[in-house]
Amino acid sequence: MITLHIGLPKTASTLIQSVLSASADKLSEAGVDYLDILRDGEGLGHHTLPKQLLAANSLDTPAFKALCERVSADRTRHVVVSSEAFTNLIVARNRVTFLAMTEALSTYGAVRIVIALRRVDDFFSSMYLHSIKTGEVHDQLSCYVEKRRQWSMSLFNGLRLLRQQGLVDELLVIKYASKQAFSRCMLAAILSDTELVDDLATMQSRNVAVTHKAHVALANLDAVNARIGYNLRRFPLIRAFEMGRFAFPTDQRSFRVIEPHLAKVVHSEALAAAEHCGERDYCVFFEGDSVPELAPVSLDISHLEDADFAALGDYAQRARERGDKAAFVNA
Repeated sequence: MITLHIGLPKTASTLIQSVLSASADKLSEAGVDYLDILRDGEGLGHHTLPKQLLAANSLDTPAFKALCERVSADRTRHVVVSSEAFTNLIVARNRVTFLAMTEALSTYGAVRIVIALRRVDDFFSSMYLHSIKTGEVHDQLSCYVEKRRQWSMSLFNGLRLLRQQGLVDELLVIKYASKQAFSRCMLAAILSDTELVDDLATMQSRNVAVTHKAHVALANLDAVNARIGYNLRRFPLIRAFEMGRFAFPTDQRSFRVIEPHLAKVVHSEALAAAEHCGERDYCVFFEGDSVPELAPVSLDISHLEDADFAALGDYAQRARERGDKAAFVNA
């Protein structure tokens, strides 16, 4: 049996992968192989496989050949592969490759797919903040959403095709929730064994939520660096925020960046797309939800005060004094 855990992104995938990788030896004793190949640099998720498939838009990749070799070596094992990057293979331009992959894997045994769905307006907001944080996006949220208005239809249509074409033996759709019970539910679905979950390593998320002002600083990093007189590198600064090594004097951890009106439009369109594609799970999960009438906050640099710049300057100075060259660009 082969189980593909395909996300979505921003649904505790990293935490789930951390538990699976930390418990790989124990899982192996129970007949479950959380593959030690195809993982990323941190050794958690199997991101190499979907990345190669996306780049080639073909199964003719070293990663897929390696996967086939492993699953064919012993067909009595339950092989588990996890990467939220598989979600990108379900969208229209890459869907043929994903469908071909599931068909090819089905020759080695039963294929299961497990996916967690998050309300699309919340998903867009979370992905936007992630993209702002990593410097991948510089658009305003409204522009970011506008470019992705057809994403829901593409995702749900991909799930519909998986069901209709009978390429997988089981497609499990789980409702995302930001609670520890959700991770347990996902692990039970992925492993197809509730009792086995009790024996796995217990882990909390390694990261604290990145705050409003942290996002503001990252969205305006060039201007922040010019103000404090240091050239801080983006990803070490992200880790400092996530690991709690730096915090602004005053900040808010819980905030929204999407206008209620836009959130309602996205929510309504996603429900309509799910209904059109027959994705009843999504409708059942979210059709009764109401969008919070909360005023959004911007990521404008004006949210940073003199004390915030001074605190960042002190952080940079301490990094310089301890010889932390990785913290700086061109150090």
